[in-house]
Amino acid sequence: MSKSREEGGHAVRERRDVNFSRTVQVPFGTKPKDVKAKMEKGLLTLTFPKANEQQRITIQ
Repeated sequence: MSKSREEGGHAVRERRDVNFSRTVQVPFGTKPKDVKAKMEKGLLTLTFPKANEQQRITIQ
């Protein structure tokens, strides 16, 4: 369902019943319980621990 109207000289369009998905890769080894998601005023915020710094290995 789509609805359009003029508001302050701008076209405003609203859509309802539209599915949207996005995939976000988190650092390897991140546990699902450590990922936090919060939706506030239409803004989704994801929080997860910073990845450990990579270790360098010397090859001889």
